[in-house]
Parts: sequence; C-alpha cells; structure tokens
Amino acid sequence: MRLLAFMAHPDDAEILVGGTLLHLRSAGWELGIATMTAGDCGSATHTREEISRIRLGEANAAAAYLGASYACAGLRDVEVSYSVENLRRVIEVMRGFRP
Repeated sequence: MRLLAFMAHPDDAEILVGGTLLHLRSAGWELGIATMTAGDCGSATHTREEISRIRLGEANAAAAYLGASYACAGLRDVEVSYSVENLRRVIEVMRGFRP
C-alpha cells in the first residue's frame, strides 16, 4: 500500500499525522509527504529564500526519519489558491509518487 500525506507547509504532516505515518510505515506501507509550500513565511528573522531552504532541509530530514519520500509543489505561503498552474503542480507531485 502507498500513502501520500499532502499538507500545506513543512512540519504539518509530522505534527498532524506523524504517529499515524509511523504506524503505517511499521505495517509496511510506502509513504510520501508532500507540501504545497516551502514555508517561506515561517520566520521574522530570515528572508523567504533562507527560511525556505531551512524548512525544506528539515522536511527532507523528517521524511527520511519517518521512512517517507518528500516533495514540495513550490507554491508561496499565503498565495495558495485555485489556478490551472497550481493544479498542474499538485498533479505533478501526485503522479510522481503514485499513491
């Protein structure tokens, strides 16, 4: 079985469903974690680029700890809305994992 946890920001999956992901991993499921954004509004002291780099690194490390792959759709925080381009990005991430 394969499960893709698709969240808004880095660390959402770990906070909201981390225990479930660990349980499923121990049951043999293949896991993926995806986020809409890199969390680029997550700091008052770092630039968008710096905090994105930091949070993407943390997201990859957390996914590895959980035995999951990680992908980011690359949208900017607070700018997630429906558009054909955003839908294309989500579909691309989902097709890459094939849940």
